Amino acid sequence: GRQSASQRLCAMACRLLRNIRVPRRAARGWTRAFSAQKPPGEGRDSEIRVDASGLLQPTPPLMDFEFPEYMNPLAQHLYEMIAVTGSSLTIAEYMNFCLLHPLYGYYTTKPTVLGRGGDFVTAPELTSIFSELVCIWCIGLWQLQGDPKAIRLVEMGPGKGTLMRDALRAAEVLPAFHDAVRSGGVHLVEASPTLRRKQCETLLEEFGGRVIYAEGRNEGSGEGGAAAEASTDPTASKELPAALELDNGIRVTWYRDPLRVPEGPMYFIGHELLDALPVHQLIRVNDSWRERLVEPNIGDAVEFRASVIKRPGGLSEAPEAPADRMPGPDEDQFRVVAGEHPTEGLTAILDIPESELRPGLVVEVCPAALKLAQDIAKRIAESGGAAILIDYGGEGLPRESLRGFADNREVSWLKSPGECDMTADVDFSAVKRAVGEVPGVAAVGCVSQAAFLGAMGIRERAMALMNQEGFSDEDKEKLYQVFIRLVGDDQMGQKYKVMGIVP
Repeated sequence: GRQSASQRLCAMACRLLRNIRVPRRAARGWTRAFSAQKPPGEGRDSEIRVDASGLLQPTPPLMDFEFPEYMNPLAQHLYEMIAVTGSSLTIAEYMNFCLLHPLYGYYTTKPTVLGRGGDFVTAPELTSIFSELVCIWCIGLWQLQGDPKAIRLVEMGPGKGTLMRDALRAAEVLPAFHDAVRSGGVHLVEASPTLRRKQCETLLEEFGGRVIYAEGRNEGSGEGGAAAEASTDPTASKELPAALELDNGIRVTWYRDPLRVPEGPMYFIGHELLDALPVHQLIRVNDSWRERLVEPNIGDAVEFRASVIKRPGGLSEAPEAPADRMPGPDEDQFRVVAGEHPTEGLTAILDIPESELRPGLVVEVCPAALKLAQDIAKRIAESGGAAILIDYGGEGLPRESLRGFADNREVSWLKSPGECDMTADVDFSAVKRAVGEVPGVAAVGCVSQAAFLGAMGIRERAMALMNQEGFSDEDKEKLYQVFIRLVGDDQMGQKYKVMGIVP
C-alpha cells in the first residue's frame, strides 16, 4: 500500500545518509577509538557488530511513479524533497540548490562554465587589460592610504583565476605594492571545488609554485591544519588545495567564508559576484506582497500537501499541467506560483514609490548581497583597505530580472536545475544604503563600466598595445572588438556598473 508521510520521510533520510562521506580525520579517530577497546584477557581488537535486520528498509522510489529518464538527478531530488516536506521552495532556496548543491550544483560540478567554450564569457576572459585596470584602482587606493606594508588582496568568486593572475602580473610594475601583497598574501573565497582547482592551475601555470593540502580538510578552508602534502600539480590529489606558495613569494589561500580572511588592510575585488547570490521575488497581490515560490510542474500525480499543488485561495501564475502527467523533455520541470499568505519580513527592505504599486508587480530583493556588502564594509572600517564591486544592474529595484544562461545564450532556469547559470540584476542603490549604515566607510559610485575603464586609462592602454612591435593588423582588429565589447553602450559598457567601498 501507500507509504505514510513519516515512512517517506524516514526513507528519504536513509537515502541521504548513504551519500554522506566521513572525513578521513574522523574515520581514523573512530578506528583508533574502537581498536583501543579490548576485551579483558584478550590481546586482539574487539569487533562491533550491528544487527540492522529490524531497521526500516527504504522502498524507493519515494514517489508513486518512476521519474522519466530525461529528468536530471537534481530535479528528482527537489521533487522528492518537496513531496516529503510538503513545502514549496523560495526562489532563493531553489537558486542555492541549482548553483551550489554539493553533488549536482552548477558551480560545484560543471568542469567548464567560463570563457569560450563555456556558458558565458566575463570581462577578464576577454583581455588582460580589464584586470590590469582593476589592479591600478587598488594601487591608487593603497597609495592614498599611506602605502601600508602588508595588505590582503582578496577576491570572492574568482572564476577561473584569470582576473587575479593578470592583476598579480600587473602588480609587478610597482615593486612596493607587490611587496605589500607578498607580505599579506592573496586570499580567494570560493565555494566550488571544481573552480578552486581551476584557479590553482591558472596561477601555477603563470607563476609556478607548489600546492599545499591541509590535513583532513577536504574543503580546504584555509583555517590552519598541518600541511600534509605539497605538490606542483593540483590534480594529483583528491583533496582540495588549501594554499599555494607561488615562486614569486606570494602565498595564496582559499576560503569558503570571507570572514575567515585574517585581519589587516583588505583590498577586496568582487567581479560578477553579487549577481550570483540568491534572490527572493515578491509579487503584488491586491494590497499586500506575497513571495513567489517554486514547485514541480505537474498535476495530481503525487500526493503533495494541499498547500503545494492545490492552493485554496492561492494565486497560481502558471497553468497546471494535466493530472497524472509529468512535464515533457522540452518543458519546464518546475513552475513559479505566489505564496498563499502575505510576506512581511522581506518587505522591510523594499523602496518603491506608492505611485508605482500595482497588482501583479514583481520585484527582486537580495538580502545576501546586502549582508555581504555590510560585512566587507565593517572589515574595511576596522582594518583599512577598500573594495570594488563590478556587476550588471543599476540603482533601483530589479523587476523580475532572474535568468538562466547556458552555451552563451539565455535559457529557462526552471527547466533543468543545475545545468545552467542563474543570475539576477544587482540593486546598487540597496547595496549603497546597506554600506551607509556602517560607520567609518562610504559607498562611492555606481558608475558605468565604460566610465570606470575610461577613467582608468583603457584607451591609452589599448593604444600602447597596438603600437607594440609585432602587433599585427589582425591582432589590432581583435583588440578593437574587445574594446568595443567592454565599453560599448549596447555591450558591457552600460549594462555593468562599478561601485567602491572606501574608508
